[in-house]
Amino acid sequence: MVPVQVKGLKDIGTIAAGDSYTLGLKKDGTVWCWGLNESIQFINGSNRDFSVPFQIRGLKDVVAIGAGKDYSLALKEDSTV
Repeated sequence: MVPVQVKGLKDIGTIAAGDSYTLGLKKDGTVWCWGLNESIQFINGSNRDFSVPFQIRGLKDVVAIGAGKDYSLALKEDSTV
């Protein structure tokens, strides 16, 4: 397998890998995601898969992210999760 760059994604400071999906935390505090979305872990109300990264709208000021089999987590600057 050969690594490839994720197109359209810059300034990522942290990544978190779940079960067949990935989250990216940009340096500006926004969270981006791509991959399989079987458990609707992307909080967009759809179980559609995404091959191109998209921003999770309404989620900003994030300082840390985590991902697991069926969930995603974001820690915000104000210490809320």
